[in-house]
Amino acid sequence: MARIATLKWQLAIANRVFKYVGYAQAEIDCEILADKLRDRFGQDVTRFRYAAIPRGGLIVLGMLSYVLGLYGQIDSRKGRKKTLVVVDDCALSGLRFREYLQSRKEPEVIFAVLYSHPALRSAIEQRESRVAACVSAHDLQDYAPELFGDRYFSWKQRWESRSDEYWVGQPDHVSFAWNEPDLSFWNESTGRVEAGWHLLPPEQCLKRRNHKQLVPVQVMDEAESAMRVSENVLVAELNDRLLVANLLTKKCFQLSDVATTMWRTLAVSGNIRSAAQVIASHYSADPSMIEQDLRVFIRGLEDQALLRKEVGSFVS
Repeated sequence: MARIATLKWQLAIANRVFKYVGYAQAEIDCEILADKLRDRFGQDVTRFRYAAIPRGGLIVLGMLSYVLGLYGQIDSRKGRKKTLVVVDDCALSGLRFREYLQSRKEPEVIFAVLYSHPALRSAIEQRESRVAACVSAHDLQDYAPELFGDRYFSWKQRWESRSDEYWVGQPDHVSFAWNEPDLSFWNESTGRVEAGWHLLPPEQCLKRRNHKQLVPVQVMDEAESAMRVSENVLVAELNDRLLVANLLTKKCFQLSDVATTMWRTLAVSGNIRSAAQVIASHYSADPSMIEQDLRVFIRGLEDQALLRKEVGSFVS
């Protein structure tokens, strides 16, 4: 339950600061990044060699190579005396860049990235003597001071003591048509950093299509749904069934096949009668009997504080 409670908080933050970058926007971003490189180092940036941090950086470098007119400058691990431009799609903590930098021997490196926070770039330049500059097409915003308020400095100190990242913050949750960066969080119960949930559905992210999410989060539009889920309730899917957890009571329920069908149908139906018609049609059953079963099901959910009891509820 400690993991679920933390992930619900993380999910709320990510939804609030979510930034999605499709291929068309990425092309525009690469043009901006190319201009930033020219402004910083002059028009002849083809004198550098270029390499990418796998795998998102490879897509960015492919686009950037067309914008800059790169051909033989793409990295072949030769001519290591030349300045190397390392390309990536985003940098959140800089750990991927550090790992890649350690694998290279070039005396001078430029880090070119589509999205990053200015403080992160400054930290890399200060701590890495080989890094001549960090250039970014766009700046990310740090929401940590606003999110944590009076707890910000203590939160930052704790996180910095747990890791050796260049920079600690809560930037925009930037995701791409090809990649969604991993989210991580500190689990107080286990005393370690753990991976969080991914938010992008497979059809919007190439990386996600071959990696089925273990527990995909269900987000319901209450404006069009008969369901009114309680504020402290989290719903997720596991092995074709739904898990419903109440973070206040610390109770978690795995719904049966029938209950899962009821929940899902109510989630997309405007009222209980419509849901009963859909289920009855699927099972060749009497709609009036299904409606009675749905009312019992909903009252049971309300008794467990999984649904909100409201005046004029559709149950009554």
